[in-house]
Amino acid sequence: MSNEVAPSAGAAPREASALAAIFQKAYARAVALQRLDEQISVLIEQRQKLESDFREAQAEVNDECERMLKISAIAPARMLAQLASPTEMAQAGLSSNGNGRLVRVQAPSPSAQ
Repeated sequence: MSNEVAPSAGAAPREASALAAIFQKAYARAVALQRLDEQISVLIEQRQKLESDFREAQAEVNDECERMLKISAIAPARMLAQLASPTEMAQAGLSSNGNGRLVRVQAPSPSAQ
């Protein structure tokens, strides 16, 4: 009977050791998953911040483009008006004030003619 007890007593520590190793491995994997989840969370926050910054920059670019388009639409009209003869300018209701700027003049009233 002593022969039967000895092998089973030796098997118990090996089983306990194997079981402990399995639990340690599982715990290590759980900790690794937790760290990855934290890293993913930080990356998601960084991405959201960058996306917000990108949208702000995009809005600034759009605003600047709109401003430039408005300015560029005014410039050709001024140049054409400056190239026009004084008679054509008067007919269009424009006059040059001497400094390169055009000003709108009031048309003479019909009673003044």
